[in-house]
Amino acid sequence: MRRKIGTLRWLAACIVVAGSALVAVGSPSVLSPALYYLFPAEGIEVDVQTLSETACAAGYVVITFSGDTVNAVRGAEPAQGDIDALLAEDHVLVLDGDRFLLHSQISGVSYSLRPAAGAMELVVSAAEETPTLDALAAIIADLQAMGIPAMNIDLASSQSFSATSLKGPAVPTGIALDPALYDLVVAADWFAYAASKGIRLSGLRIEVVMEKVAGGAVPAAFVPFVISETDRLAKLILPVDQLVALAKDGAVGYVRLPLQPVAP
Repeated sequence: MRRKIGTLRWLAACIVVAGSALVAVGSPSVLSPALYYLFPAEGIEVDVQTLSETACAAGYVVITFSGDTVNAVRGAEPAQGDIDALLAEDHVLVLDGDRFLLHSQISGVSYSLRPAAGAMELVVSAAEETPTLDALAAIIADLQAMGIPAMNIDLASSQSFSATSLKGPAVPTGIALDPALYDLVVAADWFAYAASKGIRLSGLRIEVVMEKVAGGAVPAAFVPFVISETDRLAKLILPVDQLVALAKDGAVGYVRLPLQPVAP
């Protein structure tokens, strides 16, 4: 079976391997409730405005971040309640410029489709042991109903993390990133993780400090995100999905959270 399976061929493959443990080399055949999974997803083309309208019609809470302004609606009416509580609902669409995060719960499976480096990713959790193909087929059908008709899911490149461990995964070698920020990138729920650690998100973005190597400069691709800079440091408001890419650049000594003042 191909490692990347387009939607129509993927659904056909589900029928072929029904009742079988075959998925793809290196990928899980069954989702465990003790873990959550990240599946790279490519080839997604979505008009954000159309997606927003579809989500509103489907009863989702749609939360739009624009700078320091937050707007939340449920259907055609303003959504009532605290933004953190709204972000934790079962069916939520978060919009931040051209980025979006769609979260839904269906038949014992919770998923989020969110930005990732270079593409997007599916974050999947199951309430009980569930065949991977069954879970992904249900998710794809749900996304199709939301007007997201096609994607390639890289099964063999999936990652899994403990759903209950208090200690996050080690930061991979070559990524000069604060462990708390790496934990955020791979967290099942960016908003819940940030709230638990006292980290402030601005939509799908976060304020960070880049420490430069000697003679280094902010990489050109990240200059638009800079809000202040000195010879040694740069402060950026950066999309969460771009944290690892920044921290891997050779001009970067370290990427961390801003230092918080401590009362005497």
